[in-house]
Amino acid sequence: MQFFYKTMYRNLPVSLTLTVLGFVIILHAIKTRRKKSKSVMLDELLLGALHIISSFFYPLFYNRYAEVSDVLFLVTNVFVGLTLFSIMAIILREVIKVKWNPKLKIKRGYEAFKNNFLAGYSKKNQYKRRLTHVIPAAVILPIYLISKSLAPVMPHWEAWSVCLITTIGISFVLFFSIGDLFRVNKPHLLPDWGAKLFTSGLNKEEVKNNTFSTTSAMVLAFAPWILTGFLIFTVVVLVASVSDALAAITGFRFGKRNFPKKSKKTVEGYIAGILSTFGLVILMFFILSRINPLYILVIGSLAALIFFLVDLIDLPIDDNKINPQAIGVVLLVLLASI
Repeated sequence: MQFFYKTMYRNLPVSLTLTVLGFVIILHAIKTRRKKSKSVMLDELLLGALHIISSFFYPLFYNRYAEVSDVLFLVTNVFVGLTLFSIMAIILREVIKVKWNPKLKIKRGYEAFKNNFLAGYSKKNQYKRRLTHVIPAAVILPIYLISKSLAPVMPHWEAWSVCLITTIGISFVLFFSIGDLFRVNKPHLLPDWGAKLFTSGLNKEEVKNNTFSTTSAMVLAFAPWILTGFLIFTVVVLVASVSDALAAITGFRFGKRNFPKKSKKTVEGYIAGILSTFGLVILMFFILSRINPLYILVIGSLAALIFFLVDLIDLPIDDNKINPQAIGVVLLVLLASI
């Protein structure tokens, strides 16, 4: 019982923040359900659910490292608190600006934002959006590799690498989720630089439907897999971010044959996704494991097949939420069977 209360006390600030944010997103989805399609509403409900589910997973990240868990929770609480304080300060500043200059409410209104975005939308926006999806991999891998290289002088290197990844990830999610909530409800309270920043992670459909970007959803979808160890976690992150980005960019740039015919996805994009998934899985397993090379080839092949099937099947749910779970489950089952 004492352990339960201690755990709740340490993780309460972050878990409560994620839970409240999740319910706010769910309430928004329900409130605006008549203005959008069922698939868009389902995506918003799942986004809210991912925030709430992550709030339960969060304490498990640090409880594994009993000797330093108190410090890990403290570090995350401090930085997440600073993130929330910064967001509140930015919004308060914009509230004052709009009060003194009411014309900003029209200038920054959603219709103005949508028209400007759609008028300037091009393939460049699609590339930028996909490149933002590579950010998690670009953050996680260096942290892991640098932390591991410091193992001789830092006994708890793994705990600190998990702490850094978690802290950055949660701060990132809060920044984009709260920003998205203001963008779809009170866009005039976003600073000009904030509106420009959010456009990098949006596509035409998200702007037309006045819904959330997939940025936070993708990061939250990675959360459970950090508990399985860095091998599965890094592979899930690389496949869901890098392979997905390569498949999309290849399709945009070189795609000529659509498959299925009425789909926007192309054969060239599928090939890029399959090959990159296969290559990344093999590379990470060779680096981070001592598994038989033949078995690694089997794992790489099955992971590539799963990536292709998720990409091919046109589900009403955004594939950024599905890909990490599908790849993670397959890897977990295959490794458990060794």
